[in-house]
Amino acid sequence: MDPTLRAPSVPELLLAADALATWQRDDAPLQLHPGDLGWHSMRGLPATAAATRVWELDDVPVAIGLLDGPDLLRLAFAPGAEDDEALARRISSDLADPSHCILDAGPGAVEARGAAALRRTLAADAWEEGELWTPLRLDLGPMPDMSDALASADVVDPQSAPDFPEDDPDLDPSDPADAPSTDQGLPARLSPVEEWARVHFSAFRRRDPSPAELRRRARDWTVMAATPLASSSLTLLGRDDDDAAVAIATVWSAGPGRPGLLEPVAVHPDHRGRGFGRGITLSAVHALRAMGASSALVCTPSSLSGAVPTYLSAGFRADAEVADMQRKF
Repeated sequence: MDPTLRAPSVPELLLAADALATWQRDDAPLQLHPGDLGWHSMRGLPATAAATRVWELDDVPVAIGLLDGPDLLRLAFAPGAEDDEALARRISSDLADPSHCILDAGPGAVEARGAAALRRTLAADAWEEGELWTPLRLDLGPMPDMSDALASADVVDPQSAPDFPEDDPDLDPSDPADAPSTDQGLPARLSPVEEWARVHFSAFRRRDPSPAELRRRARDWTVMAATPLASSSLTLLGRDDDDAAVAIATVWSAGPGRPGLLEPVAVHPDHRGRGFGRGITLSAVHALRAMGASSALVCTPSSLSGAVPTYLSAGFRADAEVADMQRKF
């Protein structure tokens, strides 16, 4: 039989996540992880199901993709399926047909690490290599030196989240989230979930959130934390000696004896260059080891000059850089 494509329902999404977990191996390239589905569930389970694509052969999943935006598909393959030429041709055909609701027409990218057959097929269809990424991994057999782990890295408890009224006007998604703002007007005392939201927002936006942005980011995290996809995750909040929240990390288990994922890892811009990145990474590694993971995985754009040295300093080793496949037409 030929491979078939479908978009899963929410119950089918959870089954796909279970299959994806079994595909994680220490001897395989870093690919889409169930933690990536979990992180996407900040948008809610229905939205994550709508962004997921499952290719099956005889009703058995052989490839799973996550649409990380309208122009990026991130993929994982069942063991052995990464060399399946028929599957590669089907995925390439689906990508070329906008009616199959994968990528929009025009430029796009596919993350297909280790998928030799698909990369050859896309190259033959005039796709090119795009953004470079550096995968890193750490064997969790012998533990690295933990002396620099953040002494005060707390697990963020979803119960610490404030109430978010359904009719809160500050949570209106039509608000301009990118408008310039400062932390003026934030509560004097933030809950741990709000502290996480502030560090995460600031690390990736390079500015502090407005009160409305802070509540939106905290609410999104609580949505994720309430999903079944987050049941195998821990979110850590690192503090400095003055008890200020300075760094965050979330770890995702694929089950005992399988690689776990760090996603995301971030340090507030005001506190960079003081070892907090290494510290929260070591704390995350310790959490994954306690969850039974065989190794810790992380992947970062090669263009982020400070990220790779931070992970190397925490004991990770870097695999060869790998490029996304890019369609420019």
